[in-house]
Amino acid sequence: MRPVIDPGLIAGKICFVGPTTPRATELLVTPLSIEYAKIGVYAQVLNATLTGNWVRPVSFLGNMLCLLGSGCLATILFITLSGTWSLIAGLLLVAGWFAFCFVVFAKWHLGFYAVYPALLMLCLFAYSAISVQIIAMREKSRLFHLATRDGLTELYVIRHFRLIMNQIVREANLRKQPLSVILLDIDNFKKINDSFGHPAGDMVLKKTAAIILAFIRKRRPFLEIDFAARYGGEEFIIMLRRAGLQEAAETAAERIRKKIEETKFEWAGKEIRVTVSLGVAARHLGENVPDPIVHRADAALYKAKESGKNRVCVEEV
Repeated sequence: MRPVIDPGLIAGKICFVGPTTPRATELLVTPLSIEYAKIGVYAQVLNATLTGNWVRPVSFLGNMLCLLGSGCLATILFITLSGTWSLIAGLLLVAGWFAFCFVVFAKWHLGFYAVYPALLMLCLFAYSAISVQIIAMREKSRLFHLATRDGLTELYVIRHFRLIMNQIVREANLRKQPLSVILLDIDNFKKINDSFGHPAGDMVLKKTAAIILAFIRKRRPFLEIDFAARYGGEEFIIMLRRAGLQEAAETAAERIRKKIEETKFEWAGKEIRVTVSLGVAARHLGENVPDPIVHRADAALYKAKESGKNRVCVEEV
């Protein structure tokens, strides 16, 4: 018979001869279910033995160095870049790592633990993205604080306080809830500055602001908290939610006045006597803007000043 294979092609070679039957003499050699004849597997094993083309795993030290190197490179990239560029760099880094592992495997038959560095890069990207967001939020919060707070007293600046008042007065009008405003002015403040100097005046302002903050509700549900701001110079404004005229005058304003009068203010070993005058006004039925309330509180404050200072006066009803 005429041979199927030219004997010259297999002369001097080791040959395996055997039958192949589907499902009986074939093996699933990969996770992708690629079937391969058993006799072919034996031939491949023997060929690898004779030629030395074994697939060799990279040593533990080599894998650790690759893991460390990829982690350092990913960290540098994620710190340097941000946003979309950081995501693109992370994807390219993972793709480049897999390409490197493939080339090394195909050319030198070396197998890396390719998944671990890739997972590390992805984890570092996620950590970097979260860190960037947290830092951005903190920076935004810091800038918002600087823009809305008075640098000396840490109370709200009047510009931001007006925005808050507009919103809360409208809400109080819709919900038919009481709301009161207190204007507070430090008595004879110019005399304090002239007698003890402006640093002493700043100390009095800061201490007065701290007393005001201690007497308003600021650690409660949002619908119940009160707000205070530096109105200008030595004047302060306080907004009390869900508080009527009598409650605002007797519970809040009078307590603040009394506490400031009893507080010991000292500067350079000398005692400074500090008193305040306060004017109180409440929202009238149907009012949905704060200006009329503030004007009535200002008139009550002027009345307190004209009546001898160091007292609380309420709007004329």
